[in-house]
Amino acid sequence: MEVYYWSQNSRNEHFEYRELLDLLKISDVLVCALAINEQTKGIFTDEMIQNMQTKTIFVSIAHIDNQKFIALTEE
Repeated sequence: MEVYYWSQNSRNEHFEYRELLDLLKISDVLVCALAINEQTKGIFTDEMIQNMQTKTIFVSIAHIDNQKFIALTEE
């Protein structure tokens, strides 16, 4: 199993960093732990979601309600 990651502000020497759009294109399982705030609002664009594989499993472990999750996809 290969593990990649994306982060706005940190790097991890134990895993391979990928740009977010590239990560979305190759991931079989994607775990989202983003805080919902002004810096992350609209972070998932339509283009990004459309570039995900149809088999990708998207798991959000962030503590959010549906309205806040929707904010991640709104610009």
